[in-house]
Amino acid sequence: MKAVIKTNIGEAEIQLPCRRVQLAGALSYCGIEEKSPYETPANSISGFGCEVSLIPQNATDERILPTIKSESLDAVNGVYEQLGKISYKGLKEIEQKVSDGSLQFLGDLRTYQRESEDDHISKEYYCPLTCDVIQNNRYGDYDDDSYEEDGEFAARYRDLIRAKFREYTANDDCNMAEYFHGHNGVLSKLVSADWGFVYRQGSLYGQITCKLTDDLNGVEEKALKDWICGQNSDGIGEGFEQREIELGSRYRDGIMYVSLWHYGDDYFIDNEEEFESRLHQQHVLREMNL
Repeated sequence: MKAVIKTNIGEAEIQLPCRRVQLAGALSYCGIEEKSPYETPANSISGFGCEVSLIPQNATDERILPTIKSESLDAVNGVYEQLGKISYKGLKEIEQKVSDGSLQFLGDLRTYQRESEDDHISKEYYCPLTCDVIQNNRYGDYDDDSYEEDGEFAARYRDLIRAKFREYTANDDCNMAEYFHGHNGVLSKLVSADWGFVYRQGSLYGQITCKLTDDLNGVEEKALKDWICGQNSDGIGEGFEQREIELGSRYRDGIMYVSLWHYGDDYFIDNEEEFESRLHQQHVLREMNL
């Protein structure tokens, strides 16, 4: 939906939804300094000389317009923010309910969104960890060379690693799913992707929790795994593996760098079923070697 704001001072066009700072900026550009977006009526000429017109941009906008045209500009913006959080399938259902009059739009939309969120599918994906370790020597200096350890070593420091990762992501409000590019089937279903760690059978693994509006087919899941792998090697993984984690100041303690990705045929991105199967096979092999 496009909003056109007109006054005798100027005219501004803005695409909804938008950030409130942009909405306020458009009003200011038109000379409206005192009235907030909450008080600016949409699709009308207000008492303080401001005309706001809502211009539908597609069939969905045309269906929705009659239900929101008497609301404030800020409320209309909020409607479109909520619509942006609903799947395409859910949007089509809303359009139908608006058309047949069974949806009290502003009142029911947030409820509909909450119900939609309750229906989200949570899927876990897992990957191995490696640790690049540099030890302290007897003189209190770091060794010149590092050596590699695996998830079993990382498990001994899992609290340190988790704390460092929380610190690394503390100021990042971005949903990693916003970085997904590729298969539209995944893009239409992926709501969020959160990275973390899980301790299983004596080892620490990377854990990626994905919220989806619907299940993925085989092709879509492969595309999602490829994207997770790419993020591990280049995105969130590359940044985190450059963060120094202090193991202690005593002799042979030192520092380590944890990576969510490494070269080699033993690297994997597993879904829950594949990961459980892998752990079971590892357990059987350990039992056989006892």
